[in-house]
Amino acid sequence: MSPRAAWRLETLGFTRVYDYVAGKKDWSAAGLPLEGETASIPKAGDAVRGGDVTCSLDETLGLVRSRLKAAGTNVCIVTTDDGIVLGRTRGRALRGDPDSTAGQAMRPGPSTILPTPNWPRSLSTTEKLDSRLSS
Repeated sequence: MSPRAAWRLETLGFTRVYDYVAGKKDWSAAGLPLEGETASIPKAGDAVRGGDVTCSLDETLGLVRSRLKAAGTNVCIVTTDDGIVLGRTRGRALRGDPDSTAGQAMRPGPSTILPTPNWPRSLSTTEKLDSRLSS
């Protein structure tokens, strides 16, 4: 909430008023409940599945392979320390030198999907990509 809105609520007698500095987008990204007219409209983040194996740019392929085997998958999503997706490693790239890094073996991507009323169309494209990645 903006500082001005918080101040207005306080002048109306509300005592438990907080200024959430990170903002509504951060609140929504954390999966916290939303209210209002647009709360029921699906967001692109609603289609994201959890549980994917992630690795850092400097993680060795030997370590990545062992974590993927334990997880029963063959795709590692390469991210920054802040969780920003940089790309993925899979298939032949993972069979490289075990001392090389995920950053050296990764394929950059994915394309950015912007929040839009047409996100179901973007989801369809993402599902097609996901089915290709899983094979």
